[in-house]
Amino acid sequence: MANYKIVDTDYLDNGLQLIADAIKAKTGDSSTLVFPTDFAAEIAGMETGGTDVTIVDNVPIALDFSNGDMPIDAGEGYAVKTATILKPDTLIPENIKAGVSIAGIAGTHTGGGGSSADVCYVTFMNGEEVLYVKPVAVGDDCVNVLTKGLIETPSRDVDNYEYTYLGWGLTENAVNSSALLAVTENRTVYAVFSTVSVVAKGSLSDTVHWAINANGRLRVYGQGDAPGIFAQCQFTDYNSKIKSVLIDSGITAVGTTFLRGLTNMHTLTIADTVKTISGYICYQCSNLVTVNLPEGLEKIDLFAFCECTSLRQLTIPSTVKYIGTCVVRDSNNLSSVTFRKTTGWSVMVNYNDTETTALSSSALANTSTAATYMKSTYVSVHHWINE
Repeated sequence: MANYKIVDTDYLDNGLQLIADAIKAKTGDSSTLVFPTDFAAEIAGMETGGTDVTIVDNVPIALDFSNGDMPIDAGEGYAVKTATILKPDTLIPENIKAGVSIAGIAGTHTGGGGSSADVCYVTFMNGEEVLYVKPVAVGDDCVNVLTKGLIETPSRDVDNYEYTYLGWGLTENAVNSSALLAVTENRTVYAVFSTVSVVAKGSLSDTVHWAINANGRLRVYGQGDAPGIFAQCQFTDYNSKIKSVLIDSGITAVGTTFLRGLTNMHTLTIADTVKTISGYICYQCSNLVTVNLPEGLEKIDLFAFCECTSLRQLTIPSTVKYIGTCVVRDSNNLSSVTFRKTTGWSVMVNYNDTETTALSSSALANTSTAATYMKSTYVSVHHWINE
């Protein structure tokens, strides 16, 4: 039976405090400690503090991961798979896991816990900022770290510049797909961005902002509804500059006449957080060619794309439940409308909603017929509804 002695001194870093507590409470001579599923989370955020350990004998502690496929994090991204508490004469830096210190003696390894480590550590950088340090099995790649959502998309926000994330590279200058593959040693990868100067910017509310970059893209971003002004475009003064518009993630609704009369805008893209497009949003946007509406959108209000004479194709997401009157009236070149959901549609013919006409699913499945329905046959009905 192994002998342990726990004494109060200055500190024991990070997760080893919990290991020490577990040893203290352990009885018998088993060396395997099974931790609860939230143990990794408890360790990851711990600060230095608590008790130190005086060891009378070597004590190997095999950490049992049967309750979850996640290595315990000893802080700063270093994974602990097997922890060995050493007796004093072997308590030297070379025997201490990377990133861990006991009574002021710090580990000197650069990662993974010594030469026999079966993991490498990939450091994800955003410029000079360390975003994450993640363990990857030797010879494996870290793409799975990204696809499992363990790393968020990096971002930068600097006054007078707009950054677009492109991917990861071995330097900040170019995306390199091999940066995430075949990790056989510790590696540092960098977030790569394209940079465009901002020529105008402002705020629509305390939580919604906008910026126009040198390429002519208007980006509306933030949280909540982007307010409109009835019969006025928010960006009339910048009409000559705006070539495309992105309503970014976080915006939940776009207000009335928001982009009305932007005659140089050719592309509109709306993020999937937007639920409502208010009336006249793109009224008289005569050069608008491409409209990207997201799944998740629920309402397209009246006259939204009226007199968009360059618009030839439109796709209605399956989540849309309401389409207002005259949505594409006088958009005479519109020849194709794709309904992602063709069933359940009807039109309210009059303004007191007492007369309803059901629409044939097979008719709406025909993109040409659907376009004719929207711009002429049922253009002036009170609204379309899907139930």
